[in-house]
Amino acid sequence: MNDPVSRLESRWRHRGVDLVLVQWKQTIGLYKLVVPVKGQGMGSQVLQDIQAVAVRHHKNITVTPSIVYGGESLGRVKKFYRRSGFRGASKEMVWEASR
Repeated sequence: MNDPVSRLESRWRHRGVDLVLVQWKQTIGLYKLVVPVKGQGMGSQVLQDIQAVAVRHHKNITVTPSIVYGGESLGRVKKFYRRSGFRGASKEMVWEASR
């Protein structure tokens, strides 16, 4: 577990967050983000940490918003990602490290 993305996943899992990230050349794919308690800012903290790693390693972040893991509505989930700087009106949303 030498790479920064794996360390990030491990650190948040120890705090009860169900987090799945996958790396490609220029992208970090955010496949799952489920926090133990909603409304406490933990999800935003996780995204900020992922964004910090992305900036340091010049990678964009992609996510496909879904309510599969307990989101109240797809619109609310997309709003959460938009507040953190993700863009995209289609199925996939992207956060660019150059922002």
